[in-house]
Amino acid sequence: MKKPYLTPIACLLALSMLLVGCTAQPSAEGGRAVSIPAAAEEKAASASAPAAESSEAKLPESEPLSADSDSSSSIESGAEPADTNRSETETNPNEKKEEETMSLLDQAMKGSGQQTAAGEARVLKPEWLADRRVEIQEVNSLEELKAACDVTDPGSVAAYWVYSVLCLTADYDTGMEMMKYLFADLEPYGRGFTEGGVSGKAGWDSYFNERLKDDDYRWLPRAYFEGAVAENGFHPGRPLAVKLYYNKPNTEALNAQSQQQLGRLNIVYWVQSNAAGNRVNLEVTRFDGSDRYYVTKGSSSSALFYDQRAGLTAEARAKLWD
Repeated sequence: MKKPYLTPIACLLALSMLLVGCTAQPSAEGGRAVSIPAAAEEKAASASAPAAESSEAKLPESEPLSADSDSSSSIESGAEPADTNRSETETNPNEKKEEETMSLLDQAMKGSGQQTAAGEARVLKPEWLADRRVEIQEVNSLEELKAACDVTDPGSVAAYWVYSVLCLTADYDTGMEMMKYLFADLEPYGRGFTEGGVSGKAGWDSYFNERLKDDDYRWLPRAYFEGAVAENGFHPGRPLAVKLYYNKPNTEALNAQSQQQLGRLNIVYWVQSNAAGNRVNLEVTRFDGSDRYYVTKGSSSSALFYDQRAGLTAEARAKLWD
């Protein structure tokens, strides 16, 4: 018996129908999808075209793979997909394992290998730890003070502080501006500070304002300058200079209390009046993270106006305002 002959076109059509039937999915309403996908219709139409009646059946062209099919095919083939999220600076796995096995306390004790400017050498220079004579310029404004005073030298800050307090008696506003630049209030039990003072008056006690214009008192800060003695009416010599006496016990006591715990590096000098010998301590501090020194004992400004009239002879009084 002669077997029926199937043309290649007929085989292709039968195969298409079979694939459609196997892959048909239920519709959204729960029914079975029976329509032929558009891709199958196009293939059937192209198969019936005259150009397709050749003895060899053309295979359907493969569709380009999407990014998803690329990755799935690579997984199926056993190849690892590239990790595009891996950073070049990713921590070494061995270091991670080491940290994971360490307790939190051990990690807290481990150094980070980094150090900020606050960790720079914080020591007092040997030449500062002695009595000093500091010359200063006769500045007339805050800008001139900033140019003249070396704020990285506690001795310079202390000497210009005495000069700034004296300037209050000539021009209160200018003198106060200079004092605020040189002064800072401590943050109680903390590492912070307030430049110029919390009250904005550089620690000055307004009680002494009346002495700034009273000729019986306004000369008092002059007596702390070199060469200002009773014989010349307490007129300081030129160039202006202040003798600073190093207060070692107070310096060491302050640093023992606050250097390690609060990051404050302190040095204390005292100045002495040539009128009746009054001594005033000047505490100068460099704070953690700062690159300069500040006067931090506000009462020192008022103390320069403490009554020293016992050393004011009749001769000295006559020359006070010559």
